[in-house]
Amino acid sequence: MRDAAHTYNSMNVTNHPCYTPSRYALFVLDNQNLQDIWDFKTHPNLTILRGTVFFHQNHKLCLHKINELVRHVGLEGKVDDVDISKLNNGDQVACKLPHFPSHFYMVLSHHTSCTIYKSEHL
Repeated sequence: MRDAAHTYNSMNVTNHPCYTPSRYALFVLDNQNLQDIWDFKTHPNLTILRGTVFFHQNHKLCLHKINELVRHVGLEGKVDDVDISKLNNGDQVACKLPHFPSHFYMVLSHHTSCTIYKSEHL
């Protein structure tokens, strides 16, 4: 949902909105196509004054994006699996793709030849 990510990027401070349960300042639930939540390069100022965050059933939103937001607003150690589901956030998208160094040395109209080198991380 590009519009949802754009909406989040227009915020600077969230201070316990009235429509979320009392524990949560940011409640993100069941956004089937949400893939990004915040662009810290263009919008570096995000502050959560009170409360924590809730992320569940955002199937295309990778955990590393949620964890980046948690780190940025200083909530590390203040959220757990009840607040942020490891099971149903990012479960319908490839979030961790290994890098395989490769070299394409013959590209023709009907075939391509390449060498894929062993990755140091595998």
